[in-house]
Amino acid sequence: PVITIKCPAYMLHGNDAWLNISLDQRVPWCSYSFDGGLNVTMVNDTRTHYYKILFGLPYGQYNVTYWCNNSFGLYSSATRNFGITKGFVTVKLTGTGFSPIEDTAGRYVATNHVTGTVAGIVHAGGTFNNISSAWNYMSVNQGILSEGFSAKAYIVYTKGDVDSIDKRIPYVWSEDIKSLRNPSFGFGMDKKYQITVGLEYNDTAFNRYIKMGSGYHQLQLRNIGLEDEKIVINITELQ
Repeated sequence: PVITIKCPAYMLHGNDAWLNISLDQRVPWCSYSFDGGLNVTMVNDTRTHYYKILFGLPYGQYNVTYWCNNSFGLYSSATRNFGITKGFVTVKLTGTGFSPIEDTAGRYVATNHVTGTVAGIVHAGGTFNNISSAWNYMSVNQGILSEGFSAKAYIVYTKGDVDSIDKRIPYVWSEDIKSLRNPSFGFGMDKKYQITVGLEYNDTAFNRYIKMGSGYHQLQLRNIGLEDEKIVINITELQ
């Protein structure tokens, strides 16, 4: 008989192995030998389909040999080598002209762009495996699908540069990143920025002129009502 191995696959990411074979003819008996051990009779639902499940295998490399004989007493065998590893997922960005900076301690990889922006991947949860990058890609490999764990990563594209990403990493790991007033990965944590406010109006009168020197100021703009059918805005500098 000709044995076709359906399972196991060459690489598994759980701790159980499904042994599954089919045959080109009806046979009365099939068995398996795991890592050179004794032959164990397999279960069948038809005379051409035999299977067995092995539970709780440690991570490692194994082999299984299947044996079957037909009604004439002729035997045949087939062997499959396979491995069991922890599952993983790779988050990858592709492009051109990257100059990646890899930080395995911070668990991120990022690159600056000439446009004043930064792109990268930051590991944010689960099992961190490794980082890989080149001029045309960046990737973070992290564990998943094993022992009930999941994995999380942030794909970053923002105004700024790579240098200040480090300051965000503790907030990423503590999951406080979303509560920051400035959650951008690129800008510095304590830097102040100019804010421009535009007002669209018709027939508005400003009833005070304030001269301000260099530095930071707090202004209050208050609508105090109408005068000669014009909106009057009172400007006050707060001390």
